[in-house]
Amino acid sequence: MKPQTVLKIDPVGKSVDQIYAVRDQWIKEYQKYIEKNLYKEELGMLLINRVCRAAEMLIHRYVNVPLEEQNQKDVDSDFDYDDYHPDYQEENASLDGDFPLGNAYDADFATPYFTIENIVRMQFGETYSIPTGYYVEPAYDVLIRKGFIYELLKEWAQAEECYRGAAMSKSVQRREFECRRKKEIEGENAYGYAQHYMENGEWSKVYSYLQKAVKNENTDAMIDMGLARIYGTFSISKDNHEGLQLLQKAAMLGNYRACNELVELYDNGAIDIEGEEAKKLCEKAAKAGDKQAIARMEMGFDTRPLVEICKEQALKGNVDAMWWLYHNAKKNHQEEEAQIWYDKALAEGQVDALLTEAKKHLPTNKEMAKQYFKQAAERDSLFAMIELSKLELLKEDTPFWEVAINQKDVYEDKDLLERHQKSFQWLLQAAEYGSPYAMIKIVIAYHYGYPCAKNDDSAFLWASRAVDKEDTYAMYQLGYFYENAYGCDKDMQAAVFYYTNAAEAGIFNAMIRLVDIYANGKDGIKQDKKKADRYLFMSGIGRN
Repeated sequence: MKPQTVLKIDPVGKSVDQIYAVRDQWIKEYQKYIEKNLYKEELGMLLINRVCRAAEMLIHRYVNVPLEEQNQKDVDSDFDYDDYHPDYQEENASLDGDFPLGNAYDADFATPYFTIENIVRMQFGETYSIPTGYYVEPAYDVLIRKGFIYELLKEWAQAEECYRGAAMSKSVQRREFECRRKKEIEGENAYGYAQHYMENGEWSKVYSYLQKAVKNENTDAMIDMGLARIYGTFSISKDNHEGLQLLQKAAMLGNYRACNELVELYDNGAIDIEGEEAKKLCEKAAKAGDKQAIARMEMGFDTRPLVEICKEQALKGNVDAMWWLYHNAKKNHQEEEAQIWYDKALAEGQVDALLTEAKKHLPTNKEMAKQYFKQAAERDSLFAMIELSKLELLKEDTPFWEVAINQKDVYEDKDLLERHQKSFQWLLQAAEYGSPYAMIKIVIAYHYGYPCAKNDDSAFLWASRAVDKEDTYAMYQLGYFYENAYGCDKDMQAAVFYYTNAAEAGIFNAMIRLVDIYANGKDGIKQDKKKADRYLFMSGIGRN
């Protein structure tokens, strides 16, 4: 890096005093920063030494040198005297560093746009606090400052957007291109990790990588995140508005899968998309040759407003259209109309209306709440089945699976046994309808023989089904059955496989089993102290 870049000074025609005055400005700013941040003193002294050396280099190269020769050194041409003169190459390189702005490429670009105080804070890594000013067209310098700070923060999409708005020179255009390339690479990498964790059922890790990919404008990640927001998958909270925005942005950026997903959402009425928008999206995908979109175009679109379509469907008895009209009226503060549609949906047995009504009665009238939950359960609502299993118990009752595990003698209390059996039946029904939560409770009941007859074959079956649903606690249960030959043949390899998956997902019991197996070795599994120590540490027991 050239010394004039280090000092942010044009050395041509400058005297010794003028060069020292600029050097002293830098030293003053460094010292001011060090006083407030003593832990940065080592870097501060390195930077002070650097500006002192840069000043001496400039004095040696420019002071007492004829002005014509000074101008020749800094003329804009393909040949840069300071960079290529053999006496100066090594000296210039000595001014580089591994701190922000420690390389000539960044420093030459950024230095003209920031004050000495800004650059000092940047060099110390305090990037967030640097003011950039407010953008009022055509204040391109503000956009360039913002873009460069986004670059330092590795926010490639935002940096690219800023540079695109200020691409007035080749140097800015080059940085815009580099940010776009980095954005695409980082987006693809993050989405790759998200897909890996999706495939392995490690849902807790999916969100952060998916969010990172979205941030870098990966359109496939936008689609997955958008659908997750709409349907509440990957343990991501539901937000129809944000989900719709992500899908629309992906479609705007040319992803035809996004177009098709939006058309499908329009078809099933999951979110508010007008027919005209759905038609345009489908046309866009069809023009690109997408077969799914071409087939959908042949079916045609009802381009009337969604409210009009839903009213027509509601009058024909479509209960989900009634429920949509209720929410739409609530959103628009049309309370009387909302109540009309709510009452109609409830009378027709719309599941969400039944659940809402049940929850209303739950604090004051449990019997009435049970009636509405039962109606919802008859319409295959898993939530209702699980709630009914709870409502079969008294407030002070311990759930049947806890009683089963603790081997408490409850058979003398016939009333409690009867309540537990009713609770069990509701959870068995929920398990049959696919609830992993219910499945793992049913496993416990069958294995311990309470409040039903003991049946390890059934326990193993339900544990297997819950594992198929990617439930991590069920992985521990299945490992336990394989280890002890409950409901299956003994298989230590399979047991360790399921214990490991459960432990890596945070299941404490699985960690403890792996500690015991690896500490001593068991039934063909070799002793492995490192693994035993690792799982002991993960469990929290092995930490000081």
